Amino acid sequence: MNNSNNNKKNKDKRKYARITINVPIKYRFVNKDKPAKNVYTINISAGGTRIVLYVDEPVAVGDLIELSLYLPSKMAPIKAVAEVKWVREYYGELKNGFEVGMEYKSISEEDKKTIMQFINESF
Repeated sequence: MNNSNNNKKNKDKRKYARITINVPIKYRFVNKDKPAKNVYTINISAGGTRIVLYVDEPVAVGDLIELSLYLPSKMAPIKAVAEVKWVREYYGELKNGFEVGMEYKSISEEDKKTIMQFINESF
């Protein structure tokens, strides 16, 4: 099969524009009795985000994570519950963890629009 066709199909899967940006985010696993932690995004869209989690235990596809996303243009955090869609081991200079791609499962339409506006203004 032609590589350009494969690339087109992968791009067509994206419903929302995505930007690479480090935005502060607080996360907490929904079904684990662990305190919330602060990290930064790798990228964001109105449909989900990618972050690196520095945790001792593996992260699984299907895990639910509560997120508070702190966009520079918004005073209050954007709140969402996201589902882990994929996981990769991450080897950093100082710490190892898991790079995680998540899809928002619960987010207000207003917050989704705020993310889209932020992304459009960032281009």
